[in-house]
Amino acid sequence: MRAGLAGATLGIGVAAALGVGVAVASLKSPPPSRLDGDRATCRDAGVSGRPLTGQIVSQGRISPDGHNLSISLASGHIATGVVVKAAPYSYVFHGFYAGPLTDRVYRLPPGASAIGNWFLCGS
Repeated sequence: MRAGLAGATLGIGVAAALGVGVAVASLKSPPPSRLDGDRATCRDAGVSGRPLTGQIVSQGRISPDGHNLSISLASGHIATGVVVKAAPYSYVFHGFYAGPLTDRVYRLPPGASAIGNWFLCGS
């Protein structure tokens, strides 16, 4: 499985480097890692990169039930992970996502409390 994931990551990286749009919105989100407490930075959550804000992350919507997050990422940017805060834990969706990305959905595991806040890490 790791070899397949590495190959997919390499393929996405090459496509992103060539300026080719990568359609990954239809892929299922990886299961998140659960961390105790409120993680306030990418580094604190174990994700490389810096928080992506403003027009880079053009959209972030939390579902009415508070358990799904939909994110759009602008073209030319790379996301290395999504940190979702749902007290008393932070959930980290590790990944490598190349923009443009439209309405990528991240789902919290069953039994998690509602999303309180979130941020996207990358470059």
